[in-house]
Amino acid sequence: MNELKFEEMIRSITVILILFSTLLSAQNIYSLQFDGSNDYVDCGVPSGYSFDDMTIMCWIKTNVSPGTYQGVVTKDCDGCPTDFSILIHTPNIGAISFGGDGLGEVTGGTVNDGVWHHVAGTRDGTTGKVKLYIDGFLIDSAIGGTSMIQNNEKLQFGRYIPTNPHFYQGQLDEVSIWDIELTQSQIQYRMQFCPSGNEIGLKGYWNLNEGTGSTANDVTANNNDGILMNGPTWNSDVPITCLLPEVQIENADLYIKSLTKGVIMKSPDGFCWKLSVNNSGTIVVTSVPCPE
Repeated sequence: MNELKFEEMIRSITVILILFSTLLSAQNIYSLQFDGSNDYVDCGVPSGYSFDDMTIMCWIKTNVSPGTYQGVVTKDCDGCPTDFSILIHTPNIGAISFGGDGLGEVTGGTVNDGVWHHVAGTRDGTTGKVKLYIDGFLIDSAIGGTSMIQNNEKLQFGRYIPTNPHFYQGQLDEVSIWDIELTQSQIQYRMQFCPSGNEIGLKGYWNLNEGTGSTANDVTANNNDGILMNGPTWNSDVPITCLLPEVQIENADLYIKSLTKGVIMKSPDGFCWKLSVNNSGTIVVTSVPCPE
């Protein structure tokens, strides 16, 4: 092996070792705490919130057994044809529900155990099928309506029903709303890796990482920022999510057993490439679909 090829191999192996010697560290910093009395987040009436397909996701932590429904993420109205909500359920104590007028409802799980849970509700606008996922697992599915889900009501966190409202008691983090139906594997991926704000189909994303002030910023270009009403408080108790690579390993060897496995890297133009090694020790770069 000549000196140039040897140096190229060493550089390539160094890149792979750095990428593989990765410990994941959470970049989530704050959540919002709601007292269940009268505090909530008001995002106003966002433009362009008309949904055929849709997905709503968030992290919640609560230990209450409410006597009424509690609103977590809602765009709800009294008596309008279509709306949507994620709620703490009352008839099924400790459960979560996703649904609304024109949407149908799915319910299940147990979330009032004082532990962080990831909640996702999805809808296929063509078939009307709605699904509820908790912690990445499918809990319930049903067939609802196929009408466009739209109304002129406010998008709110922690509040349900405009008149005689029901408020959420617990913590909330990482709220995102999409105009596509995410698959189970995509939901599981987003449990670990949070959006950047410019993903296809992402209509709104509130990471609730401000930690101070009275505004919950919508990270997307839609800028449907929320105003903290009646004093929900910032809290440093957060779910382990929004993982980012952080190189930590020193003076250690990494052993990658399978020759077919490698490191997937995304180039600035949005394409993904896998770095692996063949039987002669040569680094192989292959174009692959991006995991997202």
